[in-house]
Amino acid sequence: MNITCIPLDKRPYNYQFLKDISAIDKDAHLILPKIEELGEKKNPANLDYIKEFLFENTPKSEALILSLDMLVYGGLFPARIHNIDEETLKSRVDILKEIKKLNPKLKIYISSLILRTPKYNSNEEEPFYYGEFGKDIFLWGHYTDKLERNGELDIEEEKDFSRIKKSLPKEYLSDFVERRKKNRKVTEYCLELCKEGIVEMVIIPQDDASEYGHTALDQRYLYHYISVNRLQNKVFLHPGTDEAGCTLLTRAYTDKKGKINIYPLYSCEEFKKLIPNYEDRTFENSFLSHTLACGINIVENIEEADVCIGISGAPGVMQEAFEVSYGIDINGNVKITQPQLRKNILYYRNRNLSNFISKMESILNKNIEVGVLDVAFSNGGERELLELLDEYRVLEKISAYSGWNTTCNSLGTVLATLTFAHFGKNREAIEYFKIARLINDWAYQTETRFDVQLNDLKKFGATYSNFNSKEKEILEIIKIKTKKILKSLFQRSYQNNNIEILEVKAPFGRLSGLEFKFKM
Repeated sequence: MNITCIPLDKRPYNYQFLKDISAIDKDAHLILPKIEELGEKKNPANLDYIKEFLFENTPKSEALILSLDMLVYGGLFPARIHNIDEETLKSRVDILKEIKKLNPKLKIYISSLILRTPKYNSNEEEPFYYGEFGKDIFLWGHYTDKLERNGELDIEEEKDFSRIKKSLPKEYLSDFVERRKKNRKVTEYCLELCKEGIVEMVIIPQDDASEYGHTALDQRYLYHYISVNRLQNKVFLHPGTDEAGCTLLTRAYTDKKGKINIYPLYSCEEFKKLIPNYEDRTFENSFLSHTLACGINIVENIEEADVCIGISGAPGVMQEAFEVSYGIDINGNVKITQPQLRKNILYYRNRNLSNFISKMESILNKNIEVGVLDVAFSNGGERELLELLDEYRVLEKISAYSGWNTTCNSLGTVLATLTFAHFGKNREAIEYFKIARLINDWAYQTETRFDVQLNDLKKFGATYSNFNSKEKEILEIIKIKTKKILKSLFQRSYQNNNIEILEVKAPFGRLSGLEFKFKM
């Protein structure tokens, strides 16, 4: 099966993940553009190259999975800062009509993002003015949406909204809002192609979503468009972003191979009703939307299942991984120095991880593929869970693991891996991607990153996103510390396997989105 792919950008979870997951089935041939042509951060990709790449490869492919943000804007970050007129943007979408004419049998699967609205001041990924006015731009959207939907704000909110209206420069707010409007119109134009049958399916993920705000305002327009055009079975709008390529890949794959049945095993039932950090709806609603988008059926009995997803979720409250590992807040300030006080007591009272893993073990004994979704915390995996998986000797038996960034980022990754593992059976590729996730999602992101960020960067005069010409030295420190952490995990697992981290790369020159090269 030939699948042409235009990813969201060059970061590992948008590019390398797709290569590693598709490798699980040797019959799946993924055709990716040259990584050096995909731009970096706010510098857009080479759009002329991407156009040539599509015309060259789609005639010989069965499916095209494509990020509209890459095709139209040149990547995720350029989508947030461009000043291109709406007609030009729409004209870039029209290439899909030409491609479909050349290959009428080609199935086209697309993702098109709702722009995020961070709650803090930072212009690293946003327009320049977001460094000073970002929080107020977020709050303007929050209050506007809440007022429209509820008809009123409380006294303090009214006071703050009045302050923002006076202090927030109108030209900055207008720039931000008008860009969102143009991007939304481009997405609606793409949905027209879906209605016409040119596009098979569209995913509309949203980054850093919250109950009220600019994202919710955009949702209202898009939900209405989807509803009146009867596209509910072809368009899926849900939290996420960087897993979208994995979801598109999985749907193209299941449309070829057939649907699979998945059984969800929860560490705690409360997680179904919890709204995870950075998301705007309960987990069970996101789970349903993601599985439908992937072409996966949820079943209630293990006897009906092809695969099982073990969901280690948060019990009523969701902490950040770094909060538990380091006792720090989102800004890197030390909050709790005593390790025994860092993890909320509900994680112990409302879960029994030993029982959870014992149930996974019995499912594995039925020769059913099992994947672990490690989302008790956001932005990293959980040491206690992984240590118990090692203790029970289950770590080597599972086929998938993910616990990075947001809940839905991790969810999409596990669903894709499990699907390919069910059909593909390439154990070497399955193990490689699983170890890659253990290295990056837990050993680095949870246990190493903030040690480096809080301690080692200072020695080089570096910051999270500016290595001060010391990238080689910093990445070497990360390699050494991450290897040591990983080795400490394997007390009973991988005893006959010398996993060696060979190299660490930072595609965007910052501490997140690293790529670890290793051998087993």
